[in-house]
Amino acid sequence: QAFDSAVRGMAVGDKTSIQVEGAEWNPELLFRVPWDHPEMERLKGRYKNMGGVKEGLVVELSNGGRAVVTATTGDDVILDANAMLAGQSVAMDLHLTHIVRPT
Repeated sequence: QAFDSAVRGMAVGDKTSIQVEGAEWNPELLFRVPWDHPEMERLKGRYKNMGGVKEGLVVELSNGGRAVVTATTGDDVILDANAMLAGQSVAMDLHLTHIVRPT
């Protein structure tokens, strides 16, 4: 939304800066899941060729949502299902260099 609002009305050569705020981080979307849970069994199989389920991996859950593996232990995995920018802000400097029109 902020990006779209910032570029609307810009002309080639214009520059602007924006700051985008992520959604509020929700601690209820942080899950501790045992390795032997059916979802973890599914994820281990799915990501086996990518080095397995490990810290930092973004996984697609069976409900279609995404989560980041924030930690693994011998017993369980901690998954963060918050939006990727939750609790963060991103500053961007934009420079419109050209416009490609659909054909």
